Amino acid sequence: MEMNNRKTGTTVIVMGMMLGASSLGQAQTPETDLPGFYPSVELAYKHDDNIFRQENNEESDDIFSVSPDLVWRWFLGKHRLTAEYLGDYATYDTNDDENYDDHFLSADLLLDLTPKFNVDLQANYNRGHEARGSSGILPGNVSTKPNEWKESRLFGQLTYGRRIANAQFQLDLEAKDLEYTNNNQDFRDRDTDSVAGRFFYKIAPKTSAILEAEHRDIDYTNSAIRDLDSTERYYRVGLRWEATYKTTGELKVGRFEKDFDSAAEEDNDGVSVVGKVTWEPRTYSRFTFTALRQPNETATADSSYTSELVSADWQHDFSSRVSLNANISDGTDDYTGTREDDLFNAGLGLNYKMRRWLDLGVAYNYSERDSNAPTASFDDNIFMLRATLRLPR
Repeated sequence: MEMNNRKTGTTVIVMGMMLGASSLGQAQTPETDLPGFYPSVELAYKHDDNIFRQENNEESDDIFSVSPDLVWRWFLGKHRLTAEYLGDYATYDTNDDENYDDHFLSADLLLDLTPKFNVDLQANYNRGHEARGSSGILPGNVSTKPNEWKESRLFGQLTYGRRIANAQFQLDLEAKDLEYTNNNQDFRDRDTDSVAGRFFYKIAPKTSAILEAEHRDIDYTNSAIRDLDSTERYYRVGLRWEATYKTTGELKVGRFEKDFDSAAEEDNDGVSVVGKVTWEPRTYSRFTFTALRQPNETATADSSYTSELVSADWQHDFSSRVSLNANISDGTDDYTGTREDDLFNAGLGLNYKMRRWLDLGVAYNYSERDSNAPTASFDDNIFMLRATLRLPR
């Protein structure tokens, strides 16, 4: 479950929608792995020329946001505890109903119990909103405010064997509780319980083969409205490699099966892909390639949809102070009915480290959806200025 999104309901097109901006639920890792308190805050100004992600009657607005990130890390011997709060508070200049304040709380306890056995325990609470134009929801501006939700998550991973050993086994257990809090979206409330097993076997000094199986039970708490309860199964094989010709990565390919309890809903199955590869031709230049194919829940009349995504990200340091980030992604949302969406996203950002405690940045992002569903297509341009302040240490 490495590719699990902390933002349930967030979709492929939103993954790259705000290049350079703080993304709630994506930790801003401190520059050091030492224990201590690492506070930071990002101040941002954005101009969005299509805030409702509409095909026609596009409306622009200016957005001002404050995003605090508070990280506390504590060590006891080989064990490590990390606690974090991420906030995202945004105010729209004209459209007050679009204002939001999102919150993410997490605790991660890593227990290094023996030379061969360790346990990772996580607890998360996330309160957020669905961005306009998200996949899986009805197209167009159908509500006064964006859909809002809250989610709690418990996760545990048991690992037996070191990465340098010939064999390693992982067992993942996860429970999530998702509730929507406005716009009569409670028919989407659901609990998701999953278990995954993963076996690594070394086939070369820096390369391991992977066998993986996962089972998910998705239980909608208001099934009387519509019974979307389902069971998902994933079977994948793949490779994990490290420091091979300046490349590290993990790629897994297999099959997924999504079976609904109700005969009225259409089952879904197909190829499953999870991959991330990093290539570092120079110490100051890094390329990251990702690939994902998986089924998703939907609030439309369809039973589900399958999302596909391939993306490339380039990070380049011109100097110790100036860096560039560019990304591009292409994807498809294929619904069980007749709807099919083609997604494209591209962005460019430039960052300047003015002081150890102050980063300045400018970014541009373009998003496009081309759909055969009426009013679902749109294109959107976002320009952003930001400043990130960190407490000097």
